[in-house]
Amino acid sequence: MQQCTKEAEALLQKIRLAADEKYTEEIIVRLLQQCVCLKYGIEEQEETDFIRLGIISLKTADFGGTLDENALRSLVNKKDCHRFPVVLQMKTSFILFVERTLGITFDNDSAVAVKTVEDLASLVLRSMA
Repeated sequence: MQQCTKEAEALLQKIRLAADEKYTEEIIVRLLQQCVCLKYGIEEQEETDFIRLGIISLKTADFGGTLDENALRSLVNKKDCHRFPVVLQMKTSFILFVERTLGITFDNDSAVAVKTVEDLASLVLRSMA
């Protein structure tokens, strides 16, 4: 997992240089997509919705394929002590990772509104402008 984090950080460093390189939003989306897949421990996906990516990650973590649909649904809906679902915890952790690595800060309302990788790319570009 540490290697995946280093690879994800390297991708975010490319985004940090975006201002100099004039990267398009499409390129930023692609880099963030690769980064989230690394952090979630999944193969690269076309899917960009953070909830769905979290579910794919949970399915992938199913060692031996013994997780049936009811068990998966239970895991997806599992909440922490703050009643916060695990897939939203994953999204929040990823957004915090992006903020920390890029040295930027999003306001809470904007971060909560992020639903897709495209939403996050727009937020990153606005924050870096």
